[in-house]
Amino acid sequence: MLPQRDLEILRAVARYDTLTRAQINRLLFPNDHNGRITRKRLAVLLDLGLVNQTAMRVVNPAMNGGVTAPVYYPSAKGEDFLNQNQGDGPEQCSLNTTTPNWMFLYHFVAVAETHIVVDAVVNLWPG
Repeated sequence: MLPQRDLEILRAVARYDTLTRAQINRLLFPNDHNGRITRKRLAVLLDLGLVNQTAMRVVNPAMNGGVTAPVYYPSAKGEDFLNQNQGDGPEQCSLNTTTPNWMFLYHFVAVAETHIVVDAVVNLWPG
């Protein structure tokens, strides 16, 4: 049985496709100020094969001080896990589990950030 917080990480990676630890930290563990809990949960998911990790080789010097960061993306095993444990919902998730192309990885993470912001705005919308 996977703890709820790990399941939430899997769902976030499935929804946004590529996420850095900092993005996951901000989304799901806002009180984890040094990122220790987030890194530990990600290590567990990596060990279980439920998420994959790749290195960002292209960076923007204005972001993260130009330092590269690991990027997490869906794994086939994680996709299977989510499909088996989705509850009563009729939809099966179909995820791209191939390693993202390193030349576009910074762009993919930026797109995920935009998606996060749009989701936050939609959640604020009354109705």
